[in-house]
Amino acid sequence: TLVGLMGIYSSSKTENVRATAASTLSRLLRNSPGLVGGVLDRWGQRLLLTGLADSSSKVQVAAVNMLNQALSQPEVAPKLAGLLAQEQGLLPAAMGLLDHSLPLLRAKAVVSIVLLCRLSPQWLLECCQQKLVLHMERLTRDKDTCTQDAVVLLRQEMSGAVKHICSGIAEQLAIMQNSQIRCSSDGSGSSGACLEQLQVVLHLVTSPFFRPAVVDGQLVQMLAEFLLAVPAEGPGGGAGSVAEFSNTLLHVLEALSQQPEHVTRFPDAFLQHLMPALCSVISTNSSHSDTRFFCLRMMSDVLAIYLTDPDRYSAVLAQQLLQPQQAAPRRNSSSNGRLFEVTAVLDALLRQHVVPLVPVLLEQEEPMPLYALKLLGGILEVNSGYVSVVESLQLSHCFFEFLTLEHPNNNVHNIRLCKQLMICGSLSHQQLLELAAADKVCAVLLYAQQNNVEPFLEPVLQLADAMIARDASDMAAGASRGQLLHRFVEQLLCFMDLCTHPDTAVAVAASQCLAQLVRAESVRVCGRQAGRAAGACCILDCEIVMCAYAVEL
Repeated sequence: TLVGLMGIYSSSKTENVRATAASTLSRLLRNSPGLVGGVLDRWGQRLLLTGLADSSSKVQVAAVNMLNQALSQPEVAPKLAGLLAQEQGLLPAAMGLLDHSLPLLRAKAVVSIVLLCRLSPQWLLECCQQKLVLHMERLTRDKDTCTQDAVVLLRQEMSGAVKHICSGIAEQLAIMQNSQIRCSSDGSGSSGACLEQLQVVLHLVTSPFFRPAVVDGQLVQMLAEFLLAVPAEGPGGGAGSVAEFSNTLLHVLEALSQQPEHVTRFPDAFLQHLMPALCSVISTNSSHSDTRFFCLRMMSDVLAIYLTDPDRYSAVLAQQLLQPQQAAPRRNSSSNGRLFEVTAVLDALLRQHVVPLVPVLLEQEEPMPLYALKLLGGILEVNSGYVSVVESLQLSHCFFEFLTLEHPNNNVHNIRLCKQLMICGSLSHQQLLELAAADKVCAVLLYAQQNNVEPFLEPVLQLADAMIARDASDMAAGASRGQLLHRFVEQLLCFMDLCTHPDTAVAVAASQCLAQLVRAESVRVCGRQAGRAAGACCILDCEIVMCAYAVEL
């Protein structure tokens, strides 16, 4: 019977006869599963490949039914895997059915992919390389119920598939470490094939459809362990599969770090596992410079997400943690308790791992210092309490030393960092004089004004405002004779000119500097003996001038 059906199927040029023979053969195999193996051995390639590519949808339905039946039988599936490996066109033919106009064929093709994924992660990788993710994202808009159910089934399968892949990779990395293998694989062995499967994870985590199903705390923790276990050469530093694996791993982590909803959903995994791993790579000199920068950028992205989320981080709680002598904050509810826990973990991470990295990063090649300044400046803007940690590392004077026109670290981030240190009183009045801080700020301000360096204007004006306020406070306390203030008075015309700047933020910052300068200088010039009236008159006259400039805006 089988030989006769195959003869009719192979020789008939009539579509209906050929479709009837294929359908009968499919039903026969379904009722007699034991025959499937023999049919594959004798006619597998011709039966499946020609059936899936046939012009008749009825023949295609029969062929995909036989394919799925074979894949669902554990004793037959290995034979089919060998057939798939030998015949390169079989998998593309099955994938091609995802675009078929018949909903039933689209649904059955998705089921085929589910069964292939269960057979081996290698087939999932092959499917991903043939744009499986794009196909599935398009099919999510399919109105057919069967197709939707099949797509949901595939999505659910991906979670287990990713865990299986990561477990295999962990075992392989452990074998490589125990055997002291370092980038010796050329990618042709079993280790290369195993590490290559991480590309499946990259395809899935970059997909809005699959990402929620595969990303969880366990995945993030395992990726962090991979980062520490992979040989340190990184991209460009190794050969073959290990270098490719390292590059893929970094892109998977980058994709995760750019998703705030997942970063904040698994704070324990990100803060207690991934972030320390990133810090470890950044601080390791043996790591490739590109790898260290990649990790620094990811760390900055993740920290920015947490530090700017009021439900995950509280600067008030963190400052209480920085001052142990204060009473411990109370946890009034479960949500507050979670906020306290995440804040405590993040605080420990910043103090023990992140901020201590800054001195090392400032000595690295560009753009590492730029990102270090940006990272530290962002931390201090959210919580000025970490100034004490900066002071313990003896870094405060370094940032003011960067405030020279020729220094490569003289950038917007360093200026904002200096402003935070100034507001917090990190340096004494005498230290500011020794560093010629006011001279440097004025030089940067004049350069930015004269050369239209727009990004510098607002931050340097804010720094000048903070320094003027600081010197005024020191004068009131008898700790200063107005040396810093005098340097800014010499730039009065510059401040007045910037009050008419077309950028409102710059004009406002210049006006604030001018107002601060007027008040401080009037007190210094008039002196205590002149009385409050003289000071008030001087302030009033200067404020009239400022109003005139404001009208021009």
